Amino acid sequence: MDTLASLAAMSGSSQQLVNLASAFLGGSVVLVIGTTHVSPNTLKARRIYLILIASWGMLLWSMFSGDLVLRNYLAATVAKTPEKLVEIYSLANGSYQTQLDTMRLAVLFFSAWLVSYMIWWVFFRGSETGGIKQ
Repeated sequence: MDTLASLAAMSGSSQQLVNLASAFLGGSVVLVIGTTHVSPNTLKARRIYLILIASWGMLLWSMFSGDLVLRNYLAATVAKTPEKLVEIYSLANGSYQTQLDTMRLAVLFFSAWLVSYMIWWVFFRGSETGGIKQ
């Protein structure tokens, strides 16, 4: 097994996940602060947006873990012994697993928010004014 090549592939995949997390984070923040989408008018109904806070936390953790994978890869390029290279690989693999896990949790929270929003949209929007968020 070529450990350095494996780390390079892991680092590349990790950076793609960081880019995806950045897109999710940016898009959801724009959604919340934007003024052109229909949102609930009551405080009780707006509580569904609190789900996004958990998702943002998971995305930030995922991005941080992705940064650790890249740092481990860079450290591996200057590793002097095979034992050190294996140790760095193990650290990078753990960070990559954390990145994947937290990204999955973020998507789960986003999905929960979307389902909650769709339930509000279909069943409860008519009971409020349903106007544009101001």
